[in-house]
Formats: sequence, C-alpha cells, structure tokens
Amino acid sequence: MKNSRYKIIKIGLWLMMMAVSANIGAQNQQEEEIAFSSFEEVKAHMELVFSGLEKQRVPYGILLDKSLVFDDITKFSGVYREPHLRDTVDGDRVLQIASTLSLAKMDTEDNGIIVPPQDVEELWEAYQLSDKVVLSGIYYKYARFKNDESEPLIEREGQVFYDKYLAGIWQNPYEIKQSFAVAPVKNQIDNLNVNVQFPKDLWWTNMGDSIRGISIDFGIGEGFKALDFGGKLTVNFPESGSYLWRVKMDLVDGKSIHSQSSVNVVSLQTTVACDKVIPMFFKGTRAYLNEVNEAMLEIRYARADCIIRKPLIVAEGYDSGLNPGKDGLGEAKWKTFLENYTNAESFSLIGELSTYDIIYINWESGADYLQRNAYLLQDIIKYVNRRKAESGSTEPNVVLGQSMGGVIARYALRDMENRNEDHQTRLYISQDAPHQGAHIPQAVLIAANDVAYDVPREYFALASRKTMRNNVRAMLQAAGTQQLVKEVNESSGLFDDWQQELRDMGYPQKTRNIAMSNGSGCGLKQFINFGDIIVWGHIPAEGSRGSFGGINLEIYASPNIGNRSLGYYIRIYNRVRIARWTVTKILYKQIRNITSSKVPLDIFAGGNYDFKLDNNLQLRPFNFVPVYSGLDVGLGQRIFNEKDYSRLYRASNPPSGSYRIPFDNFVTAFQDEKTDNEKHLAFNRKTGDWLAEELRGFTGVVDNCYFRCENESEINIVGQTPVCSSGTFSAPELASYYNWEILKGADLVTVTGGSGDKISIRKKSNSNANGLVRLQLTTYAEKCGWNTYVRDIWVGRPSVYIESDRSEAHVDVQLKPAEGILGIQGIESFDWERLPKKYPNSNEVSFRGSFLKGKAEGPKKPWAIDVQVTVRNKCGTSKTVATLYSEMRGDSGEVYEMIFDLLRVEYEEDMYEVVRVIEIDGRLEYVKLKETDRTRLMVYNSSGQLVQESVEARISLSFLRSGVYFINAWINEEDRIDFKVIKN
Repeated sequence: MKNSRYKIIKIGLWLMMMAVSANIGAQNQQEEEIAFSSFEEVKAHMELVFSGLEKQRVPYGILLDKSLVFDDITKFSGVYREPHLRDTVDGDRVLQIASTLSLAKMDTEDNGIIVPPQDVEELWEAYQLSDKVVLSGIYYKYARFKNDESEPLIEREGQVFYDKYLAGIWQNPYEIKQSFAVAPVKNQIDNLNVNVQFPKDLWWTNMGDSIRGISIDFGIGEGFKALDFGGKLTVNFPESGSYLWRVKMDLVDGKSIHSQSSVNVVSLQTTVACDKVIPMFFKGTRAYLNEVNEAMLEIRYARADCIIRKPLIVAEGYDSGLNPGKDGLGEAKWKTFLENYTNAESFSLIGELSTYDIIYINWESGADYLQRNAYLLQDIIKYVNRRKAESGSTEPNVVLGQSMGGVIARYALRDMENRNEDHQTRLYISQDAPHQGAHIPQAVLIAANDVAYDVPREYFALASRKTMRNNVRAMLQAAGTQQLVKEVNESSGLFDDWQQELRDMGYPQKTRNIAMSNGSGCGLKQFINFGDIIVWGHIPAEGSRGSFGGINLEIYASPNIGNRSLGYYIRIYNRVRIARWTVTKILYKQIRNITSSKVPLDIFAGGNYDFKLDNNLQLRPFNFVPVYSGLDVGLGQRIFNEKDYSRLYRASNPPSGSYRIPFDNFVTAFQDEKTDNEKHLAFNRKTGDWLAEELRGFTGVVDNCYFRCENESEINIVGQTPVCSSGTFSAPELASYYNWEILKGADLVTVTGGSGDKISIRKKSNSNANGLVRLQLTTYAEKCGWNTYVRDIWVGRPSVYIESDRSEAHVDVQLKPAEGILGIQGIESFDWERLPKKYPNSNEVSFRGSFLKGKAEGPKKPWAIDVQVTVRNKCGTSKTVATLYSEMRGDSGEVYEMIFDLLRVEYEEDMYEVVRVIEIDGRLEYVKLKETDRTRLMVYNSSGQLVQESVEARISLSFLRSGVYFINAWINEEDRIDFKVIKN
C-alpha cells in the first residue's frame, strides 16, 4: 500500500513539472498564423506591428525584420568567397534584395533616408526587356533584431513591438548588416563583343559617401577594369561559354567588398565550325504580319569538312521560354535531339544518321506565330539548297519536324509547292506533331494564369522568381501557344483560325510523308487516373535564424466528364521568428475546383510531357500530344469520343473513312516489354529501327507489333476455354523464338509441343480434376523485341463459391470463381434452390436467385437458411451449398454473426476450429462446441476433391499446399456451414 501511494505522488509531481515546462515553452516560443487577402493588407499589417518602435533609433532607418524575407539576404555581405554557385548573384537576386529593403523602411515619409524606390520592379523589368547589356546593383547597410530568444531586448503587446527599458535605460535590440550585389539584368548575352553599361537608376545605395570606386573582372584574363556609374565598358569574349564576372567595390576606409555572377555568353556567329557543333545565327527574309523571325542553326557535318552533301533538316518543337538554359537555346536543341536518338539503343538509326549533315533549327522565338516560323524554315531550306549546290551535291533533303516543328514543316513544304518553289525534299517526317492541337490539363492552365496574373507580382520579386513569372506570362500571351492549345485563350480565335488554315494548306505532294506518334500503340492510358495529382511539392525560401517561407503547390488531373473535384491548390507563406515570437503570414492562398464539361484528355494515349518549373516539384507526365493529333486522324474533320481516345491505329491495316490517316506510313510507341505511352519526342529501339529503314528508302517497312496489345485478344494466345479433355493454343507467327511455360495447374494437364507458335494441353486421367491452368509465352521478334503473354485457361467442370453480404433483414449473395475470373469457366447455366433444412425463424425467410446473384430476406431477428446453386459448363456440373444467416447487433450497434463460425486457432499453425455463436447477457459470444456435439469437417480443394477430413471440431491444414480450400462443417448431422480458407 505504501509503494502504491508513493507511485501516485511521484506521477503527480511529474505531471506538474511537465505542465510548468510546457507553459514556459509556450511563453518562450509562441506560434501565430495570420492570413491576408492582398499585398496592401500585408504592408498595412507590418506598419502596425512595428509602429511601437522608436523609429529614430533604428540604424539607417531600415529594419530587415519589418520586410517579407524570403531568403537570407545578409549572406550577400560582400565578403569574398571562392566561386560557388550558392554565392553568385543574378539580376533576380539584385531585384530581390532591393525589393526586400524597400519594404524594410521604417518611415513611410522620405525623411532623407535613401531606399530603393517602390517602382524598382518596373525599372528593372524595363531594362530586362531591352537589348542592352546592363548591370544592376545594390549596396546597403541596415538593421535587424539581435538573435536573443532567452531575454528579448524588445517588448510586445498584442501584435505591436515596443522598445524595452530596464531601470530607465534603453536596451539596444539592433545589429547592423550589409548587402552588396551587382549582376547583369539578364544572365545571357547573345554576342561575343558587347558594351556593358551601369545605369545610375539601376544602382541603389545608402552608403554613397563611403564608396571610392568600382571595378569589374569579366573572367577573360584582363583583370579588373574601372567602371563609372552611368558609364560603359567594351568587352570582347573569346568564345561562347559561361563566364564568372567579379565586381569589386573599394571603400574609403581602404577595405573592399565583392560580388560575383555567372553569365552565359552565346555567339551569334555567321560562320560555322566544321568539326564541332556551334550555333550559327540566321535571319529570315520572308515576313509574316510585317515581321521576320531569326534562328540559331546547329550544324553537325557528317565529314567535318563544312560541306553539306546529304542534309537532314530538323525543325525543333515548341520552346516555352521557361528554361532557356545556359546556352540560351531553350528546352529543345541539338544536344537533346542527339541524346534522344542515341539513348534509344537503335544502332540502325545511330548509324544511318551519322551519314547525314544535320541542320538543327533553334527558333529565336519558339512560341511565335507558326506561319512566321514556317516562312523562316523556307528560307533555311533555300540556304541549305544553295550550300548543297556549291558542293555539287544533288542529294534530296529530308525534313524532320519535331512536335510543333512537324506542323511548321508541313505548312512550309506545301506552301513552297503552291508557290512553285523547289524544296528539293524527298521525305517529310512528322514526329509527335500536334496536327490537331496539343493538350494541357485544365488545372495546369489555371495555375499558369494564377502565376502570371493573379498572384501579387511583389512576391515573385521578393522570392527571386521574377523572371519565372515574366516567362509564364509571355508563354501564355504568345501567338504560337494559342495556336497550338485551344484552351489557353479560346476567345482569341487563333487556334481555330490556324486549324482551318492548316487543313486548307494540306500536305506536301512531292514528298513521302510519314509520322511518328509517341502515344501508346495499343491505345493504353497514361499512368494516371481522372483526378490524380500530377504536380506537387514545396518550393522553399529559407531566411536566417529559423525564418523561412515558400510555396506549397498541388495540381490535379481533370475529373471525368460531368464531375467536379479539386484542381489546383497554392499557398504562399512567410514564417518570421523574432526573439521568442514566431509569426506565419499566409500571403496568398488559392483553392480551385474544376468541372469537366467534356471527357478530358489528360489520361489517354499520347506522347506525354512533364514541365520543369522548379527542381523542388514532383511531376507525373500527362497526355500532351494525343495519338489522334499526332497521326492527324480524320484530317481534323472528325469529332472524337472517349472510345476514339483509346483506339488502336494499325499501320499494317490503317483505318479508312472518317478515321483516315493522311500519311504514307506511321509508327506508334511502345518500349520492350511495355505497351505504354512515351515521353514526347523520345525514340526507342523499335521506332528508331523503323525510321532508319525509311531514311534508307525502304518504304515497305510497316510497324506490325500490334499482336502484343492487351486489347487485341484475338491475336494474343488464341484457343478455346474451358478444356474438357484437350485443346490447342497458338500465338502470332511473327516471332523467331517461342518459349511456353505452365505457371499454374501443371498437375491438371500434360503438354505436347511448345517449341513453336502452338502448344497442346490434355487433361490428366483423373476425370474429376478441374481448375485453372495459367499459360505463359515468351517471344522474340527482331522488330518487336522480347514480349511476354499470359493466358488463363479453365480445365474441367466449373468451381465456384457463394459470397454473402449480410444485414439485419437480408443477405445478398453472389457467385465467385474459385480461381481466376468466372468468364473462363464457360458456365452455361445457373440453377438456384433453397434447401429444406430448418433453422430458427427460417420459415419467415424468402429467397430468390438468378444467374450470378441471389437475395434472402427475413425478419430483423436471428435466422438462417441453406441455399444451393448448380452450375454447368460443357465439361460437367458442380453444386455449391451455403448457409445464409442474418446479422445480429449488440446494444452499441456492434455486428455479430450467428449460428456457427470457423476460427483460426492461436499459436497453432494452420489449425482451424468450429465454434458456436451464442447470446450471453445480450451479447453474442464464441464458445467451444459441447463434447456431446457430433462434428464432421471435410476439406475440398478448388477442383472439388476431398483432401482432408476430421470427426472433431478442429482440423489442421498444415500438410496441404498453398491454395484455396472449402470446408464443409456438419454439426450433429443437422447443422451445416461452408467456409472458404486461403492457405498461404
């Protein structure tokens, strides 16, 4: 008793200590969350929070904690560090620091305190859109609160901070920091010889009197050169590449501070290199709507001698501008084309392309009017023809259009024919080109519009993401985007007008026209379902001393037609820790549900795409160019439905009529041992080999691998099921190697043949044997690779069990197959009947059964009946009996089964025991059978064979192999119940 009392006292003291500790912790670290509806509300709130401070005491009149800090700008202090990507700055970073300090000003009046102007963003953006190479820079000193959580040097009442006095003495809570950053507004320069300017209105400082001079080293071996604000320097870069620019600012106290940035220099050359691929500038001459476009040509000479003899002109696809890359050539370029076809493991294609002089076209504006780029392509074709003529070559051109480049090439070639211009082209290749438009999920477009227009622009500057926002807006506004994707801006009419013009233009008539679709050759869907999440993640923005922020983003595939579901969720927040207080500000939050008014294309067959906006986002690819668009099925004259989206289009038997495909040959996608959709513009071994044959001029090569498709059952493993005595099964005669195996049911049948495309099976002598036989066939064909097929076959009479779903008043039953699916058993008839066995209240129960289902209905009290179903197929008849009984519920609504049940005995492997279910004090309990109860347990396998028997209430299955078993339990020769057991 003494020990018990001691334990109680000890526990009580421990709980008191925990409560006190928790209270102290709550005082030392208080978490708050505040949501805002606009940027103006955020600014007003921050003015209120810091209104209690004596502003004249804040060093330099700028308090960093007052601003929205998405990153630790103090790390850009000007202290020189060895070159490291983390320590470099770019134009976005300079804008971020300036925007952050603009919000940190303590006094909204000027009062002589120099801060970056509120319109700094407009100034910066104006210079970014210009053609000049300009620097932007900032050098500021400012204050922030000291990091002291245990004894804060400030006080807080409600949401407002105040200065702290001890014994009448002011407590200084501030420490002084500085930030120094200089970088070009744009991180890419499109010329080797440039003038670099430093405009006065892009230089912000509150330390002008402490600056002695500024100099810059462009990383070309010439050291530092003095640069005056407002002046300019001439720089000659030796070659294209990435250069580290170092800026040094000398101060009057003899010290120096540093900033560094990584700048990409791309040469717009008018000459070419013979032995390596170097971008060459090309300007078109034919205008569309009074403007011409430009391109960078990357030429890979087959003989490295600067002579074009056998040209392959590759027109690149759509370039969104979101990822310009270090070379400025965007997402699509010669390098990605090279990687795509070399990674396909098609040695035929690699070998064949090595014989061509490849001219890869990088559009200067990859989202421009498609007509304008088509005219530019025409100028490039004429240029190639002149170069070819100079070498004395008469080899005709091959034009390969990738994605958007496919429709541009189609338009350009046919338009040249209409103008009686000789394009000298023998083969036009359309690679996953959106002849009837591309597809972007509805929620992705909503998110893009939110980023471009709805999210307050200030957050992008503060988070160093200003360029991303500008690029997204430019992408949505671009004519090419609206011509390719109808939903981007349906009201503009650009999509419909382009489609009509493209249909009227038709296809080139003096070329062989072939198409490649990266959509599933079997019409299979993407690896996503309606409403699945396709983009998710957290884009972090880490500050200092535990402060951070970021963006939470989720984007979902569209729901099925007529449904409504979550489409898009974004949350932009900033979490600030000041002394012991932590405040999370929800700056922007948007949840948008979407409704599908038509069957969405997100999940259906097509070349799939995932966009790389940020490395912190996880992505699942969606349908980007549907198969019907890539093959131009019906030439844009047909309205497609859901069945069409999953349709199989065979090159060996192309469709006709309204499904006509206007190409002389085509191929669809799947990789070895898969029948899935592939990444947009990827090659695989099959498509690569097919293209290599076409390039060689072998026009009889037809993609004939459709036998592997799951929805082409008539040309997979063919044969009749069920098998009563013997049967023959066969596969397509297209492979050079066949290997048949029996994965399941080898004890039921014997096999003959199996070395070729046919196999025969015969049921073993035991006439009662029945069950599932699983055949597997592995084949190899030169054009189609290795493939594996599986076919389930039923042998003998049927085998089923009765599955029940009970409630208080009725029991629904359904026939289930003992193995596999019911369809393979070939069941021809179902006869249900109620057996005469009597149970309590059974006379108040009715039963009816038909085909696969039945239903028993009775009073809301315990009852049971026996039912039997007789099933027949051409091999014989089987009967199955089940006891149906209602549910019983306890006082709290718990559900109990009545009559008898089969329990697995604890601590004894594979031992089962029949128990009685009885009511004790208003509850049903499991109790052992009485010693006087006569029990008989019979165990049958899935073939209906009796494999185990017991005259006790217990039975062990430990000596039986894994599988499905059925136990018939008889108690006192009157009560019978059937159980299904799966032994692992």
